[in-house]
Amino acid sequence: MKQLEFSDLNSKIRKLWSRYQPRIGRSRCYEPTVYSNDVKKNSILFIGCNPSRNMKFIREKIPKKCLNLNKSKREELLTWSGVRKSVQKFGDLNKIEEYAFEHYPYFKKFIEISRYVNTDKRSHIDVFHVRCSKQNLLKKELLKRDNFNHFAKEQIAITKKVILKIEPSVILVANAFVADIFFKEMLFRLFKNSNINNGYHTIKVKGRSIPIFFTSMLTGQRALDKYSFERLKWHIYQAYKK
Repeated sequence: MKQLEFSDLNSKIRKLWSRYQPRIGRSRCYEPTVYSNDVKKNSILFIGCNPSRNMKFIREKIPKKCLNLNKSKREELLTWSGVRKSVQKFGDLNKIEEYAFEHYPYFKKFIEISRYVNTDKRSHIDVFHVRCSKQNLLKKELLKRDNFNHFAKEQIAITKKVILKIEPSVILVANAFVADIFFKEMLFRLFKNSNINNGYHTIKVKGRSIPIFFTSMLTGQRALDKYSFERLKWHIYQAYKK
């Protein structure tokens, strides 16, 4: 399976964090998420808003065989301390992301969809790299008078490059806020009528028509109901097999 190289984009993310001076008590004081070679080319791509910062999960749920650090060191690991140290911490930070992708409740539905489609080629990315568990606080970081600030726009531009590099087979956007960003900010053109009989939209990625699905969150209090989720799996299966 061909691996993707993200070192250039990871460098841009770290420089972005360094340039926008972190402030105490703000999300920029935490390490941004960066991309590992586990993100797969031509995979089913699940796109969320931004990574959460569940310290209880990081302190208590990740076994030592995966991350051999005590609780205090695990907390320190997520604290932003400059570009050089961020590069040095990449391996341990990546272990957190890998373990979470397989075991954190948020990702369970994505795994279920992948198994239903019968593929292990699945990837997940977030539009923003800010670790924050509450979307209203995230918006304070990213919006100025209801418009995205430069800090937000630079992250969006990086994420668009990642999508183009992955060249996904199918995309699932499981967040209404992100769905708006996809067209207003990333400027992907949405094709509706050409696939009306198939029941999904498409976008163009490097000249290829990629099926894309928009839905609400799949987990949590406002999650998609189980019958709608079942129908979503059917549609994704049909799109993936075409």
